[in-house]
Amino acid sequence: DAVVTFNFRADRMVMLAKALEFADFDKFDRVRVPKIKYAGMLQYDGELKLPNKFLVSPPLIERTSGEYLVKNGVRTFACSETVKFGHVTFFWNGNRSGYFDETKEEYIEIPSDSGITFNEQPKMKALEIAEKTRDAILSGK
Repeated sequence: DAVVTFNFRADRMVMLAKALEFADFDKFDRVRVPKIKYAGMLQYDGELKLPNKFLVSPPLIERTSGEYLVKNGVRTFACSETVKFGHVTFFWNGNRSGYFDETKEEYIEIPSDSGITFNEQPKMKALEIAEKTRDAILSGK
């Protein structure tokens, strides 16, 4: 059997690739490791090499806003809860994890509530994010 997956959002594809490719995957009971040929449209995580096989090389995104700001001495702050954290870090930085310069960037991740859907808790962690942002502004950094 073969499986080919595609999606613009890397986070979902990385989760799926881990379940299909990692022998020690433990997030849910797979019963057994699937015996399939698996490929993604792209390699969605270059650091973890997921998926291992892919059809099209991922685009190289250079000169992102975050990189430009840091290289010009501008400090940046990114804060979000877990479910949206990649949007203010990984995606913003051209599909790269980590910092361009740890001395000029600060990332804060606030744990999302588990088992609660957005329609039940639409404000999500807005208050906590606002408080962390206020603290960052008042810190003078």
